[in-house]
Parts: sequence; structure tokens; C-alpha cells
Amino acid sequence: MGHLQASEPPPFWTLLHALIAVGAYIVLWIAAISVTSVISGEINQAALSVRTLTLSGLISAAVITIGVIRFSRARHPQGWMEALRLDQPAGRNTLLGIVLFSLGFAWSIDLLGAVLRLKGGQIVPPALEGLREGTVLAWLLAAVYGVILLPLAEGLVFGGLLYPALSHRLKDNRAAILVGAIIYMVVNLLLAPTQGQWYAVIQPLLMGVVMLSFRAYYQSARAAILTRAAFGVFFVLAAAFSYGFGAG
Repeated sequence: MGHLQASEPPPFWTLLHALIAVGAYIVLWIAAISVTSVISGEINQAALSVRTLTLSGLISAAVITIGVIRFSRARHPQGWMEALRLDQPAGRNTLLGIVLFSLGFAWSIDLLGAVLRLKGGQIVPPALEGLREGTVLAWLLAAVYGVILLPLAEGLVFGGLLYPALSHRLKDNRAAILVGAIIYMVVNLLLAPTQGQWYAVIQPLLMGVVMLSFRAYYQSARAAILTRAAFGVFFVLAAAFSYGFGAG
């Protein structure tokens, strides 16, 4: 816990900048859904298809990732990676440890949802249902979205921008982790395709706590990105196992 509370240099942006980035994340996600639903002809449908949700997620995640990087490079052309704390977490085999521990946390959270019967039959988040579509293209797009682009976008916005701004303002890393996880949960609730309580509220809150805890412990946004990517890998495995058992 002492290591978790270790201080780090203040960011070059303010909490307002970070909250604007969170707002931009929401706006871009909604805009991407609107555009893809118009193109696919689903604009008037009550429920969007998995394909539309996946494509809109890919677009929004890519745009917000590019936007955060451009923002940092504009302010610090020579040291933008250091400014975002994207440097390698210190320690031997640290990246492997982050992945393994994150997978363990992902499984534990999923098990909690199953034991308490909170998942409502959902295997993966609705936006990643393409992992269970049964077609190669749908699976590939969902896997790229869930394991690469979404972790990059969320890790940069919530771990790279929001967490250090909260930590600097609140002067308490644990409070910053909790507040950041709550904001992350609210964003997921606002953008959830379906309003099931597990993948709209509880699971994002717990995942946010884990992601930002690794961010605080290693003082590295790369750790947050890798943690979120490990959760994506877990969703891929969960979908694969459910598909296999269903086929059997």
C-alpha cells in the first residue's frame, strides 16, 4: 500500500483538460455509433447489430487514441511519451507479471458475477459479442477492438490523463483510483448498448479499480493499457470457451 501511495511529478495538464478528454471520448463514441448506424441502415432500429457496435467502437477508439497522442506531442514534442507516463514499468519480468495478475483479476471478477448471478447470461460485454458471432471477420474485428484499440484508448484517457490529474488534485492515490474508477463506470453506463447491471455498472467499476491500481503502483500508463488489454484477452478466452462448450 505504501508503494501504491508513492507520489509522482504533476502532469502538464489540469483536471479540466482530463475531464474534457473524457467528454470527448463519450462524444466520439456516440458520433461513431450514429455514423455507422446510418451507413448500415440501422439508424431507426431499437437495437443495433453487433457489427455496427464493433465498427463504431473501432472508429471511436482509434480517433481518441490519435487525439490523446497528438495533444501530448503538441505540448511536449520531444518527451510526449514520458509526459503521458508511457515508459516501461520498472522491474524484471514486470510486463508478464502485469498480464498474469490482470488475467487473474479478470477471472476473479467474472467468477464473482457468475456466483452472485449478476451476469444475466452474458458471456462478454455487449460491444464484444462479435467474439461469439462464429464468423472469422466478426471475431477478428472484435478481437482487435477488445485487445488492442479499446485498451489503448481507455488506458490513455483514464490512466494516462485522468488518473494523474485526479491524484495531483486529491493528493491521495487511493482516492484518485476510486474516483477515476467511478468516472470510468459512469462512462460505461452512458455508452452501454444494453442496460444490464453487470457489464454496465459493476464489472466496469471493478475493472477500473484494477486498471488504475496498476497505473498507480507502477506509475506507468503503459501498465494501465496492458492491464486493460489483459481483460480483453480474458474476454476472448471466455468467448472461445463458451463457443466450444456450446458447440459440444
